[in-house]
Amino acid sequence: MFNYINLLSFRRFYKFVFINYFMKEYIERYNDIVNELVKKSFSKLKDKKIKIFEFGFINLYGLFLPFNFIGMNKKCRGFSEEEIRGILAHELCHAEFGAKKGILWLMVFFVFYWFFSKLRIDEEIRNDREVVKKGYAKELFKITKRIEKEYNLDNIKYGLSSKEIKSYARKIKKW
Repeated sequence: MFNYINLLSFRRFYKFVFINYFMKEYIERYNDIVNELVKKSFSKLKDKKIKIFEFGFINLYGLFLPFNFIGMNKKCRGFSEEEIRGILAHELCHAEFGAKKGILWLMVFFVFYWFFSKLRIDEEIRNDREVVKKGYAKELFKITKRIEKEYNLDNIKYGLSSKEIKSYARKIKKW
């Protein structure tokens, strides 16, 4: 008699092994970029272990979670190195901000971030400016331009638009 439990177990095992195997090359790519960025521009994160994971369930390219988790959308697999660097620099700025404030503050902030859009907008603008100050304006510009094109936006609701990024970068001489 056919055993459905064994079939389900085999399917879960198959999905786990093969999906993680194919994701591994992307995770390694992201880890290499994160390590380079941390070494070059994120001194507060040098002693932190940044954990990368992939997701495909929400409409974001990158995601920072407390305890130094950074998620990358599966859509990013075909993005250029420059675009990936822009996303990861942005997420690392969130991580660095959290590292400065402490985990308790970060946990409380994280809850408020998702429930209060004004706070979210302010945080994303602050974060985009920090990315520009660290010297990643062109990378952030490129990924923002992609988002604007993909979603047919004249400007970004959360964070700086591509025009604002370029303008701010020129103003502080980081373009």
